[in-house]
Amino acid sequence: MPKRNIKSNHRVFIYFLPFFILPFFIVYFICENRTFESLVWGSIISTVVMAGGFLSIKFTLNRSMKLFFGAVIGGIFIRVLVILLSGLYVLWYTNLNIKEYFAFLLGYYFFLQFLEILYFNRGLKKV
Repeated sequence: MPKRNIKSNHRVFIYFLPFFILPFFIVYFICENRTFESLVWGSIISTVVMAGGFLSIKFTLNRSMKLFFGAVIGGIFIRVLVILLSGLYVLWYTNLNIKEYFAFLLGYYFFLQFLEILYFNRGLKKV
């Protein structure tokens, strides 16, 4: 089985950095404190989840297909588990608005997932 090689292209993340930071400024100046805390925690959890998935896929990309798919499937399971546990923690132990928290969490998650797909597609096209 041929090995896949991906070249780094970190410019994708730099181009989309303003879109990642802009909601912080908008929510901080317009909305109440609980909404801003929901935004911060939602973005932190989704960033941690996506960073873990990104690193695991990048680590296994040049390995065997079996290891790569194992990392993808295991990564999906771990991502869902972390999101579920963080949601339960927010629901039971914080005073954050759960609807706002999950809206920001999913918004940032899908945004970061889009960046991850762009990153790997651009890297694979250069090979």
